[in-house]
Amino acid sequence: MPEIPVDLESLPTARTAMDESLTYKGFIRRAGLGVDKNKAPFMKLEDVEVTEPIEWAGRHVSMNYIPIPPEVLPTDPEYVRRNKLEVGVRLKRFAMSFKPPRPLNTDTMVGCEGRFTIVNEEYQGEMMAHISGFVF
Repeated sequence: MPEIPVDLESLPTARTAMDESLTYKGFIRRAGLGVDKNKAPFMKLEDVEVTEPIEWAGRHVSMNYIPIPPEVLPTDPEYVRRNKLEVGVRLKRFAMSFKPPRPLNTDTMVGCEGRFTIVNEEYQGEMMAHISGFVF
């Protein structure tokens, strides 16, 4: 059997937490769509590669849930209309930051670049950085 060419003694046992006080710049490598347990549609940024600041370039972050607002019907009362539209706040903030082509399509938004903030969260015992908000 071939040996794996790595010095295990030099490898870290945990990732370095990203700085939550910074604004990051990055581009979308992969995005997708899904439906949650309530049958509500959502978009996910599965892989966003950080390009700035340079000390974090090459790191990958994600955002797993960007709700897609339901259709507003002409017969909806004002409070229902407002509630439906507010479901789309995160999607609008994403669009203002990353400026994807219209109509929105997860394939054509690949390569779009935007600014965002992150939060470090534990996932399966490891600290992982996730997008917490969009900056525009």
